[in-house]
Amino acid sequence: MQSIIVIVFGIVIVSFVEANPIVGQNKTDKGFITIIDQIINLGSVPKCATGQGQPGYCTIGTCPNLGNFSSVGCTGRNRFIKCCPNEVAFERYPLGKKECGIRPDRPDGLIVGGLEATPHSWPWAAALYRIHDQRKFFQCGATIISERYILTAAHCVFQKADLITDPNEYVVKVGAHELSDSGEFMQLDSITIHENYTPQYHNDDIALLRLKRPLDFVGNDRIAPVCLPERGSRLGRKIGTMATMIGWGVHDQMDFTPSDTLYQVNVPISSLEKCRDTYNRLLNMNYYFDWNNVICASESNGGHDTCQGDSGGPMLISKSNGRYYQTGVVSFGYGCAEKGYPGVYTYVPNYLAWIGAHMH
Repeated sequence: MQSIIVIVFGIVIVSFVEANPIVGQNKTDKGFITIIDQIINLGSVPKCATGQGQPGYCTIGTCPNLGNFSSVGCTGRNRFIKCCPNEVAFERYPLGKKECGIRPDRPDGLIVGGLEATPHSWPWAAALYRIHDQRKFFQCGATIISERYILTAAHCVFQKADLITDPNEYVVKVGAHELSDSGEFMQLDSITIHENYTPQYHNDDIALLRLKRPLDFVGNDRIAPVCLPERGSRLGRKIGTMATMIGWGVHDQMDFTPSDTLYQVNVPISSLEKCRDTYNRLLNMNYYFDWNNVICASESNGGHDTCQGDSGGPMLISKSNGRYYQTGVVSFGYGCAEKGYPGVYTYVPNYLAWIGAHMH
């Protein structure tokens, strides 16, 4: 078993470890398999997400609730163990918002190599804070996707292997430009981490935050939702497409102080194949990491990128209708703006069903 340490943007040091598949029999009684699963996993049945994005459980047996849907491998990797939905399988996608992705009509001012954004020109930008000893500490970026829901990276809120995180330990600031003197803190009702996420493998790095009370988009022009891509979208898959990243992360990887003001940077989408080959050589990720679920961005000579503290924030692409769509969630990379090492982002179009299944 081999491991290599890599710093994930913002907070987590993870070890990418080679895993061994578990091979089992089919058509086994669910109750019996559940007992085996509990023994293997020290008392807890492993969680997973189905192909429809629903929360489920791992088993070698048949899935009683799948209906006409096909089963997928448990935790997105092991094809020998199935992920069965906790409830009857359904497919639901988040509803598009009429006024999503529209930037306010403000003069444009125009992250590593980026420029300070015009104040309040990215109304879906949100900042995630962790509470410790009654003090709030900036943790990650995030994005407003509806009146009640915020999207961020799983590693920003991951604490325990059971994927349960106390929402009272976090707050989200919305409507901010300078974190020190603008914006409003919102309390969280729940935190949902993707069931297939593990810090060792860093797959499915996405999480959904539910606010205790809804946002008022009409009464506050400093907040608005970003658009999510349409079902089946391949937005951002074309190499060279310009994407915009926004965040309050550090500007210099040697200085771990986050920015007080929101910054923006434009970076082109890079080759997924080259990105995969680069990180496979560095981290031996081939076996357990699904590269179809991420998107990469970099400049050929480096110099512009997201960095520590930008984790969880959005990769944005504008369409001809003038609206901005969240195509990615800042996930991981090697250094910041290093030549030859693209930033890696969770590819949002592949998680629309998961988002829809968890919005209620």
